[in-house]
Amino acid sequence: KIPKLAIDYPKELFYACSTSAVFQTKTMEWIRPTSLQELLFFKYKYPTAHIVVGNSEHGIEAKFKGVRRMQIIHAAHVEDLLKIDVCEEGVRVGANVTWSFLCKEINVVMAREPE
Repeated sequence: KIPKLAIDYPKELFYACSTSAVFQTKTMEWIRPTSLQELLFFKYKYPTAHIVVGNSEHGIEAKFKGVRRMQIIHAAHVEDLLKIDVCEEGVRVGANVTWSFLCKEINVVMAREPE
């Protein structure tokens, strides 16, 4: 079930999706890139667009501060931001990696390479 929100939130954005999409409502444009290149393109095209992964900051701005954005870039499906890479220098963690996924992956790496 999709929760009721204080803002116009396209229901299609609640579901995992491997393709990019643009949703338009009466009040704003929601952009869902799936690659870092697309994310950078849309941020360049719409420099004032707000990049969101969840809804926390945007929801607070909309509900309590009355801020309405014309373009929202929903970056939760950008693959490069969801990765954890182990390399010689250490571990690179994407900006969208959840704490629980990071902990799980660290345990896997530590079991494989205890030092």
